[in-house]
Amino acid sequence: MPHPRHLRVARIATLATLSMAILTTLVMPGAGLLRDGGTTRQALAAIGILAITAAQAGVLYAAVTPQASSRALARLVTVFLLAAAASVPLVAPLAGTRWHTWAWVGGSVLATAPFLGGRWLRIGTGCAAVAVSLAVGWWQGAPVAYAVITLVTALCVVAVNGLHVWLWTLLLEAESGRTAQARLEAAEERLRLAGEVYDLLGRDLSVIALKAELAERDPERAVQEAADLHRLATAALARRAAADPPA
Repeated sequence: MPHPRHLRVARIATLATLSMAILTTLVMPGAGLLRDGGTTRQALAAIGILAITAAQAGVLYAAVTPQASSRALARLVTVFLLAAAASVPLVAPLAGTRWHTWAWVGGSVLATAPFLGGRWLRIGTGCAAVAVSLAVGWWQGAPVAYAVITLVTALCVVAVNGLHVWLWTLLLEAESGRTAQARLEAAEERLRLAGEVYDLLGRDLSVIALKAELAERDPERAVQEAADLHRLATAALARRAAADPPA
């Protein structure tokens, strides 16, 4: 079973691998900045590239962070989708056919789609990334090049990250199973103790009932029997208290 320390190491390794996807989103489209002479286009594209890179980093970080709430992940996914949509007008004009800049962004969006939550959201985002890449490619006069770059980029990123993310998921499932097994063993131990206490209480109650009957029949022995009853009841309560699990 994985130890929590091993989980921390595995998570760091997974994040390090996912950082390659983030660098791809930053560096590959960013190369278009060097191939464009328009200052305004470069500034707008830089904003779009930084925005989609930061949003992607947030989604990937939350996806491999068990402590992240579903609400926080939903917010990050929303920010990512907005950044992806904003990147189209901001980044697509950069460098034209000299670099096919948005094709690299589309590949990153497609590669990030598996981390976005629901099945239809993942499918819809992936299809939208391909469709937008084809549309931008058609506008730039190179739809085939855009489609190829987008698909190949996504496949390469998924190939590099897929195994690590899959292993991380298996480790989380194993840790969850270990925790469930520990809880089951604790519950079984409590049931065993409860059974023993039940048996002891049943025996004590039988003796108490017998002594009460004797005291009722023989008043001369009532004091002695009452003392025995008190002793038995006190011992039964002590065993009951000892069997209670600590809070």
